[in-house]
Order: sequence, then structure tokens, then C-alpha cells
Amino acid sequence: MDTQTGNAMDMKILPWIQDDIAIEIIGKMIAEQTEQIYAVYAEYRQAGFDFNSNVAEQDSRYLEAMKRIGEFKSEIDRIYNGECVDELYEKVDREYVPHLQEQVVALHLDEAATHAK
Repeated sequence: MDTQTGNAMDMKILPWIQDDIAIEIIGKMIAEQTEQIYAVYAEYRQAGFDFNSNVAEQDSRYLEAMKRIGEFKSEIDRIYNGECVDELYEKVDREYVPHLQEQVVALHLDEAATHAK
């Protein structure tokens, strides 16, 4: 990470490493959406629906998470295919890295609050 700007993608690195970093960050975004899908399933299970029920899959939160996962996978495919990689690097740096950094900060604040009790 560039210590002056705080941007992970600002470093002058080999292109294939930059690809790997972008793919890893996008993978973390996929994991976040997957957690949301599991949360929707958990809500329906707690409400008495069977895990195999397709009711959860009709929930708008589930559908939105699946849509986002598809978009993220498409971005990974574009990186592998060398399509618009500079644009994708910028998107990763501008949108995904700050989002993930916020998640980490929030997690640490939650942990600190728990330990303070």
C-alpha cells in the first residue's frame, strides 16, 4: 500500500501482481455478498422455512446479492482477459478498497467496544 495516499493500487508493481491484488480484493467483495446470502437463509430458517425452500431465493436481498456476485465475477473475468484493466484497477482502488477498509475499521471498533465492557 502506498503509505502517503493509503491507496493499495498506487504502487508501481508488476502487472500480474496488480491483477492478483485486484482479483483478491474483488474476491473479498464476493465473500461479503455471500455472507449476506447466508444471512437471508438464516432469517428464513429461523422463521421456520426449510433450508431447501426456495422462498429465500425470491427475497430481494438474495437476488441483489446474487446480481452483485455476478458483476464481481464478470470483473474478474475481464481482468483475466485483459479487458479494460486500468478502468477496473481504478474502480477497485476508488470503490472497493475504501469499502473494505471501512469494514475493517468497524470490526475493530466492535471488538474494542466488546473488550471495554
